[in-house]
Amino acid sequence: MIKLRSDVIFEDPFSRIEEYTQIEVYAGYDDMHNINNEISQRDIDAANELYAMINRYDKYESERLLKRSSALSNLLSAIPDTSLPAISDKEWLQLQNRIRRLLAEFLSIKGIGLAKTTKITAFEETQSFPRSR
Repeated sequence: MIKLRSDVIFEDPFSRIEEYTQIEVYAGYDDMHNINNEISQRDIDAANELYAMINRYDKYESERLLKRSSALSNLLSAIPDTSLPAISDKEWLQLQNRIRRLLAEFLSIKGIGLAKTTKITAFEETQSFPRSR
């Protein structure tokens, strides 16, 4: 279960995610994965296909993202390419700090919020966002 607010609760978040992936705009999304943990223009373009709206209000957002690609790549590389449910509790505690650093780096880029961050990182091979505990 994931509780976003007192009135927004997802009893079965995996089913909701599965439902979302069935919509037409999602087609091909999982085929866009990168294997080198580098943020590229291709990642930005693919994220925009899912309404990330990068550059929509500020035409320099993608430029700022690409300038930070090296730092982002280093942080992405520190996160293992594994299924989150397969990670032990001890490994999860260690992984959380790496995820926090990755999110902090993304969120420090002007105009890049959590929605844009998750859409871009979804194209990387790492399964880089927290699971419910």
